Amino acid sequence: MIDQSLFTPRTRASSPARLGVLSLPMALSLGVLASACVSETEYEDSLAIGASSSADDEDELTSESGEPAMDYDEAESLEAPADPVASQSCTQNNDCRTSCLCLAGTCQPNPGVGPQPPAGYCDEPPVRTCSAQSDCRPGCICGLGECRAGGVGSAPDCHLAPTDEYEYDDVWSHHSNYFEPQQHNFISASDRDWTAVYISSPGLVRFQTRQLSHGTDTELKVYAYDGISRGALLGSNNDVGGPWFWPDSRSSRVDLNVGAGSAFLIEVINRSSPSIYTTSPELPRYTLELSYL
Repeated sequence: MIDQSLFTPRTRASSPARLGVLSLPMALSLGVLASACVSETEYEDSLAIGASSSADDEDELTSESGEPAMDYDEAESLEAPADPVASQSCTQNNDCRTSCLCLAGTCQPNPGVGPQPPAGYCDEPPVRTCSAQSDCRPGCICGLGECRAGGVGSAPDCHLAPTDEYEYDDVWSHHSNYFEPQQHNFISASDRDWTAVYISSPGLVRFQTRQLSHGTDTELKVYAYDGISRGALLGSNNDVGGPWFWPDSRSSRVDLNVGAGSAFLIEVINRSSPSIYTTSPELPRYTLELSYL
């Protein structure tokens, strides 16, 4: 069995218009009819003049394209409104909401990639939801369901992921102790985590990282340990391999035959791309697990 009795856990730091039709009155006096008598030729001439006048009027109201003409003021009122100016400042992409990029110092929609967010979406700051203080980074408070800056000197990056509970384990002399599978994250590109374990029963034991978040890459090393000083390197592994789209293809695994009452130091090194710290709001994350085979 894996026992930890030798180790003391360390504390952590309109519709269109219609034209009306007018009709002459049906009852006309004989005097009107008599005065309206003209020759057939004169009547036809008058019709021709009226038609010509109507056509000229229509030409004045119609544009060259055949569409009704509009005056200058009306044309100005139909112009598209100007695009709003981006207002959310940033220095890197994870200073912005999802689907937005940091361009020229402001958060703007990612051009030409997928459906565009609604107007004003990128002008809002990114937030991290929370239900407890532990869901937020140090220097931030959980208020109204969101991680917010609070107090003097509070961190300006409360939308980013918090560190894990083992973050004091950056050097082997400040190691954490293994009792069960532990979830760790890397807080920087140069971060590494150290864990000590005491194994009371002999057997073939697998030391491994698994359940890697997207973009995480680990390297694992196992050293002998006497409870006081670090011993020899017993095994190491970087990537177990597999399809590139499988996150655990970049996990690490070392299998060792161990004797009764053996102690070991486990070092997990961050091999993730440094770009993940400027593009993702999540820290690289993995689970450290030991098991008998």
